[in-house]
Amino acid sequence: MNTDKDLAAVIGVVSMPLYLVVNPSLPVKDVKDLVELLRKNPGRYSYSSAGNGSVNHLSMELWKSMAGLNVAHIPYRGAAPALQAVVSGEVAFTFDTLSQADAFVQAGKLKALAVSGKHRSPSLPNVPTIAESGYPAFTPTIWFGLFAPAKTPAPVIEKINAQVTQAMAAKDIQEKLRSLGAEFAPTTPADYQRFANAESIQWRKVIASTGATAD
Repeated sequence: MNTDKDLAAVIGVVSMPLYLVVNPSLPVKDVKDLVELLRKNPGRYSYSSAGNGSVNHLSMELWKSMAGLNVAHIPYRGAAPALQAVVSGEVAFTFDTLSQADAFVQAGKLKALAVSGKHRSPSLPNVPTIAESGYPAFTPTIWFGLFAPAKTPAPVIEKINAQVTQAMAAKDIQEKLRSLGAEFAPTTPADYQRFANAESIQWRKVIASTGATAD
């Protein structure tokens, strides 16, 4: 299947930012400090991911290229062991979602330096975005959306879009999303198609430049 040609975007359902979390023993208080530390010690520090080709792997590789960092990638079998590796000090830092990292942050076992995405999270409003921290083009998120076969009639797509928008506006759903550090931002099918196309282009470039493969 060629996702660019065989699918038509309907609507984005959920997006979640990634938090840049570090082991508390690392002598840094913000993104600037971390970048300075890594640049002064090329190759000394490493980061974890949920596996080769995972969203936190590719996101970190994108940020590394923007910041000019020499940091080793240590893939783990899943997000939980990757996060635990930072808590234990096996690696220095990682990207992960609020639902995974928040308990460790609140317990002081991890330090949250920044959040990806275009705006701060309501859950941790004092944590700046990476865009605010000197990398305005860095705004990746984990996202989930609905797509239909490419030849689906436009009125059908519009109807599904409207029904999903109505359903996701329910108070209990909104509260659950906020508790997970996620959000629903309704879009038109055309806008979501443009977003999906841009995401495809960006991550293909990252994969090509890093040689990343999926486990």
